[in-house]
Amino acid sequence: MDDTLERVQKYCSLQLHLYGQCIDSNPTDWNIKCVNERKELTKCAEDNNPKLLQVKKHCNQFIQMYKFCVDHHNNEKCQDQLDKVLQCHEQYSIMNSQ
Repeated sequence: MDDTLERVQKYCSLQLHLYGQCIDSNPTDWNIKCVNERKELTKCAEDNNPKLLQVKKHCNQFIQMYKFCVDHHNNEKCQDQLDKVLQCHEQYSIMNSQ
């Protein structure tokens, strides 16, 4: 996961910054108002990290559950779903590093 985050920070720093600014400016409804910024960050991350696309395919079920939670609840209520996404990513990384 660290490698993925490093690549996103390196290649998508502008999109990451704009998304963060949007979230900060819209603390109560950022999940609605920052959709375009989230899409731009996602596209940049996928374009600059082919491994991310593979992980997204492998962990799609958990990612969709997390997205649903974020879209319908306060982000703080979605920690369990986020943990499952991160666990899936870690398991995928371990399986593919051998």
